[in-house]
Amino acid sequence: MHFPYKGFQIDTTPSMVCGKYCAQATISQEGTGNVKAGLPHLLPNMRTFDRENDAIAFALYWAITWVDVNLL
Repeated sequence: MHFPYKGFQIDTTPSMVCGKYCAQATISQEGTGNVKAGLPHLLPNMRTFDRENDAIAFALYWAITWVDVNLL
């Protein structure tokens, strides 16, 4: 899933780990050829969820918070 946020593109597509959805986020800056903006690909603590939507929601919340604290 891709979400625009304050000039950045957030990709929260989860991966599967042992039958669970692993929350992850990649942040790229719009208009820079997908140059990464410094967010580690995997979120700290590798949170896993039974439902894909829960992993996406967690990753999006974490990424938005990270952008607000570190890049703006």
